[in-house]
Amino acid sequence: MDLNLEDMGDLSKMGPVELLYHLADTLLGTVEKQIESPMRLLSDFIESVTWSEPFILGLIIFQVVVLAGVLVSRRKLVLQVVWFVFIAVSVFFAEPLNNWGRQNWPRFSTQNYFDRNGLFAMIFFAGPLLLIANVILVNLSVRTMVLAIRVSRMKMRAQATSTETNAQTNGHDKTD
Repeated sequence: MDLNLEDMGDLSKMGPVELLYHLADTLLGTVEKQIESPMRLLSDFIESVTWSEPFILGLIIFQVVVLAGVLVSRRKLVLQVVWFVFIAVSVFFAEPLNNWGRQNWPRFSTQNYFDRNGLFAMIFFAGPLLLIANVILVNLSVRTMVLAIRVSRMKMRAQATSTETNAQTNGHDKTD
């Protein structure tokens, strides 16, 4: 954060409250400028993408299909693991896919979205897949917790039944 002391005026003439307000205004103005720049870049990026292009629509449909597949198969452990491995392998190959796209973009796109750093591949391909992978992890964590609770309840019931059985057996032995 760059604070320009020349813009602060004569600080000695300000009271403590005025000085505090002035400092807060200056800091907030600087923070607004810092936030405005990335938001403008994001806005420019969104405007530069041709959303009706078949390639972009295909990527979006791919992400929706993967998410739908994960959600539909949320109760099937093996399918969740298969989806997770598929996502991991896909993200692993994001860089080679980006390089291939950079060399062959005229075949399937109207403009070159593929930079050397792979920003487009991260935003449109790997990023959404990683979010979907997190959905899988949360689902598996919840399923693990539910299973742990069921096992604990079963153990408690078994212990209670065992205690009852022992009490009844010991009670009958004493009357004989």
